[in-house]
Amino acid sequence: MFRNMVQCCLTANYPDIPFRVRSSGHYKVAADYQDMVIRREFFELFWCMDGEGQFIINQREYRLRPGEVCFYTPGDTHRVSCGGNFFHYRWMAFDGSTAMALWQGLHLPKIPRQVGCCPEELFIQLYDEILNYSQDGLRLASSTAFRILMLAANRDVPVQTVGDYAEQARKIIDAQYQHSQLYVGWIADQLGVDRSQLSRKFHVAYGVSPVQYLINRRIQNGLRLLETSSLKIREIAARSGFSDANYFSKVIKKYTGSAVHEYR
Repeated sequence: MFRNMVQCCLTANYPDIPFRVRSSGHYKVAADYQDMVIRREFFELFWCMDGEGQFIINQREYRLRPGEVCFYTPGDTHRVSCGGNFFHYRWMAFDGSTAMALWQGLHLPKIPRQVGCCPEELFIQLYDEILNYSQDGLRLASSTAFRILMLAANRDVPVQTVGDYAEQARKIIDAQYQHSQLYVGWIADQLGVDRSQLSRKFHVAYGVSPVQYLINRRIQNGLRLLETSSLKIREIAARSGFSDANYFSKVIKKYTGSAVHEYR
């Protein structure tokens, strides 16, 4: 059972932020999983990525399936368990003086509703921003949480092509680019396709090779952390999927024309 989460401990210290993210997590749990039954005084969004979850909302049982979201609101008792062989999902908790008005204004129902693929890159960004334990970090994280909430309000769900391994490869890269061991050959193996075939189809779909797309995602994350965090260069490199800080610096120099310290 895989579980990770990050908790923001700053919300009480900065009451002037009207919409505040509290915590976020990424869980992949087995059939016997059942979360703690507890009443909470904040909003919580659940977004199913794969598998199936089981929720009790307003005394009724619901199933949460891939591409669906559901909510618990302040005062609700949370009852979450796996509804099948496994349940893979991301979640975030939020509150603030305007949170209730925002949730009501978006006409977001509690019960599961199909809204499309989980925006994993935003959840990963949110995870990083919460770890920046400052008022600015909380504001950045709350901004990202707001974007996730807007996507959860989506009522125009795009049709996904079943079996599109180029799309599946892109999702894998978006979710795991921060791991330095990730490479295109491994992705092709996971999807059961030839690497050259995957590269051709990926280029047709997105205009770049999967290798270049992976590099671009890592560079984008590195530049964002250089701009928004006070992390050391080696930490930023590691969080962006670069195993070597010197190589990271060379890549940034190549793509921006500026040395890392100059860009920062």
